Amino acid sequence: MPFDLGGGPRFSETVDMGAYELNEVLLPGDVDGNQAVNMADAILALRILAGMNSGITVNMGGDVNGDGRIGFAEALYVIQFEAGLRIPQAALFVFQAK
Repeated sequence: MPFDLGGGPRFSETVDMGAYELNEVLLPGDVDGNQAVNMADAILALRILAGMNSGITVNMGGDVNGDGRIGFAEALYVIQFEAGLRIPQAALFVFQAK
């Protein structure tokens, strides 16, 4: 079994959760939905704020302040995260019954 840098096990396969299965992972700041928080997310959030058609489906799970919108708060969060000024918020794992 492979291990991550912290010494914990790294799972690369689907894990059976019994009566539930992982439906999606909501990662705060992940505006483009690629399971990573980076400057592309900040740029997309600013484009949305400016009313520019991004051409990319927006991941509402990237909302960082719970207001149900993507905009300045998300862009600022990502920029601070990338600069090392912010500790990442925990991902929310959404499970559903099988």
